[in-house]
Amino acid sequence: MTWNKKSAFAFAGPVCAMLLLAGCAWGKENVMPDGQGNIPKNPSGQEESIADAGRESAAEGDSTGEDSADFGEEEENAGGSGNPGEENRADAPRDLTSEELEQFTDFVNRKENNGFLTVPFAGPEELDLNEVFYNGAGMEEEPLTEEEREKYEEACLPIETDITRLTGTQIDAFLERKAGITMENVTKKLDWFYLEESDSYIFQHGDTNYCLFICTGGKYLGEDIYEIHCSVSEEYVIDDMERVVTLRKNGEDYQFISSVLSM
Repeated sequence: MTWNKKSAFAFAGPVCAMLLLAGCAWGKENVMPDGQGNIPKNPSGQEESIADAGRESAAEGDSTGEDSADFGEEEENAGGSGNPGEENRADAPRDLTSEELEQFTDFVNRKENNGFLTVPFAGPEELDLNEVFYNGAGMEEEPLTEEEREKYEEACLPIETDITRLTGTQIDAFLERKAGITMENVTKKLDWFYLEESDSYIFQHGDTNYCLFICTGGKYLGEDIYEIHCSVSEEYVIDDMERVVTLRKNGEDYQFISSVLSM
């Protein structure tokens, strides 16, 4: 068969077209997913470039995430518990719980505190020290010396019943702890027999002024101040008036501010 230029071109044209189409088909086959949804590897290295770009983006994202966490921690620390004004709300006035009332009932009936409720007072300077210390207020006492006994009986009466003996130092320390005052601040002085040489106050009595009280209600007024309503137990007949006792928290103890009769 004889080939001329026209024949060669006529033959070469369709062959080139077929190769071109085959190349396009090969390219599409390597980009488009196959029938199972898988994307074949890209021989041109585009997949590695995309992966590198993804790693850089992830690294940037991690850095941003760390900054956000730090900021969140700073904000949390700055905001405390996250409840604005929580400390103020904790100190806000409120009614006392039944458990607190039981605890205050126990408190006012202790020997060291009971005398503060027997006679009303509007402020510590109005305290009746004779009532507060009538039974010794729970303080440790030293017995009378023979010399003290002789001097007491010479000035007062023979000792036939109970004796309460307290020193001025004891009394002042007690009043300072329980009411924030000393004897010199109180209007009504202690009228017990006093021996200056031993700084001893001596009182003879055969009865008691102890009275059982029950705390029936109360409020926390804020700033460590408590207002407690106390009724006299039916076993004790002094009056049927309710006491409103105001206390200030003082470390592990309470100071008496006032005790007035409820109208």
